[in-house]
Amino acid sequence: MRALLVWVVAPFMLILSLNASAASGRINSTYVTALLVDDTDYGGCMMELSRGPQTVLGGCGGDWVSLDCLAAFPESTKSNASQKYAQAQLAFISGNRLRVYITDDRTVNGFCFATRVDVLPP
Repeated sequence: MRALLVWVVAPFMLILSLNASAASGRINSTYVTALLVDDTDYGGCMMELSRGPQTVLGGCGGDWVSLDCLAAFPESTKSNASQKYAQAQLAFISGNRLRVYITDDRTVNGFCFATRVDVLPP
């Protein structure tokens, strides 16, 4: 009976512990310092932020976040990623600040995924 209980309960505990480790956060005020587009890596496009994602989520690598222009994540679309990238370009050109929502539940090459990008007024 005890062995059966271990086989039934252990997988559920593992699933719960995996989900508990994922986190989401928000960078309230940051500037875009660089942009990149790539055919195969980094989810296709990324932006570098003056206040990087690791200031909010310690598991995020560097100052870059992926916008997933390749639509590798199930909740992402190329159209939505393109709009987020356009927001990043607008902020980069105009010098406006961004509010960026990120998650470490989805990462690309060690960089966290930006789920939302807001351009803020000057």
